[in-house]
Amino acid sequence: MKILKPSAEPLGWGKSFLWLVIAVACFHAAYTSIRFPAAGLLIFGYALALVRLTDQPSVRRAFYFGLATGFLCYAPQLYFFWSIFGSTAIVLWLVLAFWIGLFTAIVCGSTRRWGKIKVLWLIPIIWTGLEYFRSELYYLKFSWLNIGYALNNYPGFTIIFGMYGVGFVVFALCVACFYQSLVKVSLLETLLMIAVFVVFMMLLLVSLARTKSKATLTQTRLPLSIAGVQLEFPNENLLPIVLNHALAKNHDAQIFVLSEYTLDGPVPDSLKNWCREHSRFLVVGGKDPVGTNDYYNSAFVVGTNGEIVFK
Repeated sequence: MKILKPSAEPLGWGKSFLWLVIAVACFHAAYTSIRFPAAGLLIFGYALALVRLTDQPSVRRAFYFGLATGFLCYAPQLYFFWSIFGSTAIVLWLVLAFWIGLFTAIVCGSTRRWGKIKVLWLIPIIWTGLEYFRSELYYLKFSWLNIGYALNNYPGFTIIFGMYGVGFVVFALCVACFYQSLVKVSLLETLLMIAVFVVFMMLLLVSLARTKSKATLTQTRLPLSIAGVQLEFPNENLLPIVLNHALAKNHDAQIFVLSEYTLDGPVPDSLKNWCREHSRFLVVGGKDPVGTNDYYNSAFVVGTNGEIVFK
């Protein structure tokens, strides 16, 4: 294996803006996968362009390009924030975009310190760490628009790797592309890489096929009708009335779903009684207290007997 001398020239303004456009276009195209399932694979183009954008002459410029990319990706997808929060939505979009800027800045700074070859293999770890932190660990816990969601038509990915693992794999494959451009690989090594990739794809396809067959079997044996109601911080006393209206329009619905934080605490007796009286299941978001001041953001499942059967 012979390491080639990589280009020392960072991206100029023109190429930087070009990769920014590619990243944004691929991201939005990938999120049309509900209508066009194959479009989800364009998320690889987003990741590839994002890695390319880290090749900037300064950490500050890398951060700003990442921030701009994140903002242009997230703001259109979460435009409904404007109708809820007004101009404050800009702050929320920037909070999400900040993590993309932080990613490009960290990778750029690490590359300038240790070189491209050493840092390439850290990129999937950096991405996964930041995604997990912004989704699970800090106060706002924004898990919106994760890379894995764009591949929801390929459930084998998430079944094998999990939601954050999908992001790791996507960036690992992108890193492999860059590595191939910097390293001259022998024929044997190339064949080995191809073999590993083929085995990986075979496992993925088998998993996908099994998942689809199980889903088909489930739909055939157990058809379900589900009714959902989106409410923004409703008065608790109105919930049984709202559910009655939903039931009147959906007589066959067996499961009723209310949104996250519908309740400011655990499930009240009024909702438990409603499930018992109408023999329906209810999934509702609320707060499960932990100690005096803390709580878990929880989804409560109330059974037809009025008892909480899962949370």
